[in-house]
Amino acid sequence: MLKNHNIKLFTDLFDPVTYGNLLSESNMQIVTWDSISMISEAISSETGTFLYEFEEESCPKRYQLFHQKVKQKGFIKSFSRKMEPYNVSMTSYNSELKSKILNKIESNLWFKNSVS
Repeated sequence: MLKNHNIKLFTDLFDPVTYGNLLSESNMQIVTWDSISMISEAISSETGTFLYEFEEESCPKRYQLFHQKVKQKGFIKSFSRKMEPYNVSMTSYNSELKSKILNKIESNLWFKNSVS
């Protein structure tokens, strides 16, 4: 059992409210490499997220590529014993992504004409 009362563990897979509260209230998070959804949700909370990479030889190539990209963008850091809380801003990334999506929609005339 944990003796540090500042550490909270999420163990109930069927309680999304508690999970959302945990993400929104934390000042840093540790996630494992085996769930891209879990990593993405943690990053979206804009709280510093640390990736705990275990059994790396089992990690699929597409997961490795995902981890590399989010690390390059500064959205996650590797787990270490000397972790310090940090914040992540998704504003610039989300704005860029929104622009790309809207440009793609506008460039696809059949879609644009069918929506009008």
